[in-house]
Amino acid sequence: QTIFTQFKIGQYKCSQYLIPTLSEVQPKLNLILDLSQSYEVIQQQYTKACKRNLAKSATNFIVQQSTDIALLLAYYQQAYGHLAAYKPKHYQRLERLLTALQERGQLQLYTITIAQEVVFVGALVDDGKRLYYLMGAPNEAGRKARITYVFIDYILRKFAQTNYIFDFEGSEIENVATFYRSFSPTEEYYYTKRFNHLPSFLQTITNKIDLVIFNLFPS
Repeated sequence: QTIFTQFKIGQYKCSQYLIPTLSEVQPKLNLILDLSQSYEVIQQQYTKACKRNLAKSATNFIVQQSTDIALLLAYYQQAYGHLAAYKPKHYQRLERLLTALQERGQLQLYTITIAQEVVFVGALVDDGKRLYYLMGAPNEAGRKARITYVFIDYILRKFAQTNYIFDFEGSEIENVATFYRSFSPTEEYYYTKRFNHLPSFLQTITNKIDLVIFNLFPS
């Protein structure tokens, strides 16, 4: 109700616990893994394909924590920039977000090195309850070494038998979800709510636009 008093049109995400009070909601898939289990139990649930890729992955890798946000963004832009179609302003915003998280002690950056070459950079967000896999990017050598499998397996091993939940993020993207499912995560759903309280003649136009921010049409 507070949102409705401030904005005429928008979209927001909410937890399942709010659903009885809402209408016109769309369920969104999320994949998570309970890390209270032992690593052995977690690893046993990997699919055969996942175990096979880990068996074929590089064994002479070194995982280290980092503070280099610029390196993360450079690797991400090189690996996925052509797919994400981000502009410089988007990377600037992302850098500000990552810096703010780092200043709050909620950002975990990792690098993976093979033969003194950084082949992967990844970022997790830690809110004390969940570890969110925010982003990760391999270079070409990292892809050949199946290094993203290695990274997730390393994190699951490191934080096994803790109270954390590992949140894979990005689970609505088919190819990404297929990869994540190889670790046998659990499904959960969150919900997207759209509202449009503009005059009816404007609703016809704006309902065709997939809005993702609130401040386009403030009250």
